[in-house]
Amino acid sequence: MPLGPQRLSLFMGAKDFSASGGTETTATVGGQLYTFHTFTSSGTFLVKGKAHDIAVFVVGGGGGSGSPHGGGGGGGGVLWNSSANHTTSNPAPELAVGSYAVTVGGGGGRQTGGTDSSVINSPASFNYTSDGGGGGGNHTGPQPGGAGGSGGGAALPSGPPFGSISGGSGTSGQGSDGGSHVGGSGARGQGGGGTGAAGGNSNTPGNGGIGVDWSPYIGTLGGASGLFGGGGGGGGHWSPASPGGGYGGGSSAPGTDATGGGGGGAAGSGSGGSGCVVFRYIEPA
Repeated sequence: MPLGPQRLSLFMGAKDFSASGGTETTATVGGQLYTFHTFTSSGTFLVKGKAHDIAVFVVGGGGGSGSPHGGGGGGGGVLWNSSANHTTSNPAPELAVGSYAVTVGGGGGRQTGGTDSSVINSPASFNYTSDGGGGGGNHTGPQPGGAGGSGGGAALPSGPPFGSISGGSGTSGQGSDGGSHVGGSGARGQGGGGTGAAGGNSNTPGNGGIGVDWSPYIGTLGGASGLFGGGGGGGGHWSPASPGGGYGGGSSAPGTDATGGGGGGAAGSGSGGSGCVVFRYIEPA
């Protein structure tokens, strides 16, 4: 006897879930086989058939550095909606059937913050947005760093007046503050904030704050070190620029694309790296 629609649905069970969008890969991470859908440009993620447990990883675009001799750009904010090591017995949050608009934030140019990355499904009231990193300050100001996922580094002028100049504020739960000027003189910038640490405060150019290593959770999708959201290093007039914080740029170097790295400051300016969005799930049994 033919199966009716209801009996057929019951027979199919969990296996009628499917998903599409981005670049689909599979990899074993921490002993668990996962399917990944990685977006390095904007697009659409589709959940079809039935709802499923899906982790969502969102990185905003990195901020651009100040120029010349400016503060490093802040790293893009990093958000993860799941227990890092979700398994069949410790599931990720469930995503409803439907279309999810994916926006991948771009890196900022000179003294400009990166743009936000997001995953939005309005009918399901799902809105997950990671802020772009703050832009670095310019020493001709002096200028504070811009606010963002992680804040941009402040910049000190070559002549007086000197004083306290604040780094940009990082968004709570996404990143850290940019480095602030804390004393001394001479044109130089402080480090942009990173997901793992604030930007450096120093009488020489400040180091960029370190990004966070997500390779234990998503493998090496973002590069061999797995770092995301690193701040750009600050630039100096008489001192060499400081290094970025793991995919954040060093001397006038851009942050690395698809990691949300902040741009590095020096004689020129470094643009921020673009962000990314990753979906991760366990295939139904």
